[in-house]
Amino acid sequence: MIEKADRWGALDVRQLATFQAVAELGSFRRAAESLGYSQAAVSAQIASLERVLGQRLVERPRGRGAMTLTEAGAVMLRHARALSERLAAARADLATAAEATSLRVGTLQSVGGRLLPEVLRRFRSRYPAVSVELVESATDTHLLRMLGAGELDLSFVTLPLPHGPFAATQILADPFVALARRDSSFGRRPRRALAELAQQPLICARTCRCGAAAEALVRSTVGPLEVAYRSDDNDTIRGLVQAGLGVALVPRLLAGPADEELQIVELKDALPPRRVAIAWHREREANRLRDALVAISATASRPPQQTAR
Repeated sequence: MIEKADRWGALDVRQLATFQAVAELGSFRRAAESLGYSQAAVSAQIASLERVLGQRLVERPRGRGAMTLTEAGAVMLRHARALSERLAAARADLATAAEATSLRVGTLQSVGGRLLPEVLRRFRSRYPAVSVELVESATDTHLLRMLGAGELDLSFVTLPLPHGPFAATQILADPFVALARRDSSFGRRPRRALAELAQQPLICARTCRCGAAAEALVRSTVGPLEVAYRSDDNDTIRGLVQAGLGVALVPRLLAGPADEELQIVELKDALPPRRVAIAWHREREANRLRDALVAISATASRPPQQTAR
C-alpha cells in the first residue's frame, strides 16, 4: 500500500490547473469549456487530484445547487495559484534566456506621455539593438494581471501594489492638482484650498486606484463632492475641462502642460501624492535589460539638479 506522503509523487500540474479553473469559474461545465476538455474529463481530473491528496476538495452540487470548495479546497486553491504564477515566471524566464533582445513593458497613459519617452531615449542609447514592446493602459489593473502571468517583463504601476507576485521600485511622487480653464473663476488663481475645490463640478477618474483614494480623502476632509463626469482617458479629461464642464482632480503628470486655455492649480491642503513605480515579477530571474530599464526609469524621473550660485 502506498503511504499517504508518497501519493504526492503522482501529482500532475494539469490536475492543479483544472482544479483552479473549476474553483475560479464555479462549475465543472464552465471549466471544461475554458480548458477545451469534456466535462467528464474535468470531473475525472478533480477526482484523481483528490485521491492523490487524500482529501475532498470540492463539494459537488445536487441538482442545480452551487459548487463549493471544502476547507481543504480553499487551502489548495491558494497553492495552485502560487504554482501557476511560478510556472508562468519560469516560462517567461526561458523565453528571455533564449532571446534576450527584447523587453515587454506596460505603461500608464500619463507615464507614456510625460516620462516614458525620456526613459526609452536613454535605454536605446545604451542598448540600440534591443526592441521594447509597449502595452498601454489607462489604469494598472490589466498591466498587473499581465505581469503576474509572465506576459510583461516590467510595468509602470501605482503604489501600493495589490496582493500578487510583485516587487517594485518607486520612481516618482506625483502630486495631485486641479486642472481648470484659465479664464474660469477657479482657474484665475494658481493655488486653491480643498474647500474651494469642493464647490466646483468635478471631473474624476473612473477606475484609477489612487484617484479613488484621493477623492475619498477630499470627501472626508471637506464633505460631499459634485462629480460631473468620470473618465480614464487623459485627452477626454482635458477636453471636458477646456469645454468649461468642470475642474479635474488629477495627478500632475496626467494634467499635462498648462497652455493658453488650461491652468494647473496647486492645492494648499496637500493630498498624498500618487506614487509611481516600476514593477516586475518577483519570482523571475533578474536580467541585465530589466535591471537597466529600472535604473534608467529611476534617474529619468528625478528633477535636474539646481546649479549653486
